[in-house]
Amino acid sequence: MVHVLEDDGTVAAGNDPGLPPATLLFLYEQMVQVREFDRRMLMLQRQGRIGFYGPILGQEAATVGSVAALEARDWIFPALR
Repeated sequence: MVHVLEDDGTVAAGNDPGLPPATLLFLYEQMVQVREFDRRMLMLQRQGRIGFYGPILGQEAATVGSVAALEARDWIFPALR
């Protein structure tokens, strides 16, 4: 496991991934979009307008970070629990 952030939010010594500011901003924007999508989907599910939905609230960074590490040749097989 790579420990990038300390408990206080600072970058752990020697573990700065060195991502450009534009990439960091893009990843943050993606996390905000995922959270909004999650909110809307949960609302639709509770209204009975869609069937099953598994929310990811609080796990946005894991989802966005995993996708950001993919290459064009990689495949994804999503599953819930």
